[in-house]
Amino acid sequence: MLDRFQQAVGEGFMNGPYAPKNPNHTPAYYWRVGSQGGVRRTLMKLWPYLGQVKRDQALDVLDRLNQYLDTPRGRWAA
Repeated sequence: MLDRFQQAVGEGFMNGPYAPKNPNHTPAYYWRVGSQGGVRRTLMKLWPYLGQVKRDQALDVLDRLNQYLDTPRGRWAA
């Protein structure tokens, strides 16, 4: 499933599988974006499909990204 998402947005990296701590669970896979440009491009592609709550969360991510870019050592601002 994540490989299809990665292909659709054309961004990011997949990691896994990671063995679950609970033997009744399936292995976990993770998708992540490694650049601020990748974050912005992914959000632009997903924007038309997001509801208002997720749009608000996406705008918060962009605000945090802008704060991050303004820090001298490149850390996320709290």
